This record gives sequence, structure tokens and C-alpha cells, in this order.
Amino acid sequence: MIAHRSSFIVHRLLLAAMVLGVLLPFVPLAIWSFAFRWGWPSLLPASWSGRAWRYIASPESQVLPALRNSLVLALL
Repeated sequence: MIAHRSSFIVHRLLLAAMVLGVLLPFVPLAIWSFAFRWGWPSLLPASWSGRAWRYIASPESQVLPALRNSLVLALL
């Protein structure tokens, strides 16, 4: 019974490590999407901006037609 419990704990720890290994690299990417300037030794950006997200939401970016085309092609 002790071997089963330790195996369960090891399994859970490995699963948590894999989930962290997959999701953790996306944290800097999410921060970078709101950063205006982010120099090397700084842990966090010096200034923040929603400029990239405003551009994506604007009609000039053509994101919505691209998403529509992708969905149509995926359904074919």
C-alpha cells in the first residue's frame, strides 16, 4: 500500500512538472504582449502598453478575415 501511495505521488509530481514545463514559457510571452520596453537585466518591463492589442483589434490588422479563412480551411 505504501508503494502504491508513493507511486501516486511521483505520478502527480511528474504531471505537475510537465504542465509547468508546457505553460511556463508562455508567461514571458504574455508579459511581452503588454510591454512597451523590456531591457535585458530588468525582471519586469520598464513601461507597459496595450499598443499591440489595439493593433490586433483594429481593422487594419486583418485578423478577423484571417481567422475566418483559417476556420473555413480547417472545416474542409
